[in-house]
Amino acid sequence: DYEQALVWYEKAAAQDDPDAVGQLGVMYSKGKGVAPSWRRARELYQRAIDLGNSMSVKNMQILTKSIQNVS
Repeated sequence: DYEQALVWYEKAAAQDDPDAVGQLGVMYSKGKGVAPSWRRARELYQRAIDLGNSMSVKNMQILTKSIQNVS
């Protein structure tokens, strides 16, 4: 249930949980439970990276390549 996941990830992200911030990035990049937004996904991935989430580095690279392929 993406709607419930969004609520809990946002609560955890508000407390600077790096995994929650990264998962919010995934939700926005794929449009799962939210309107898709590459801009918001990039912001969230960068914040997650800054908080130490290494998986967000890979996700940011994938998103960047996707954006480049569309342009």
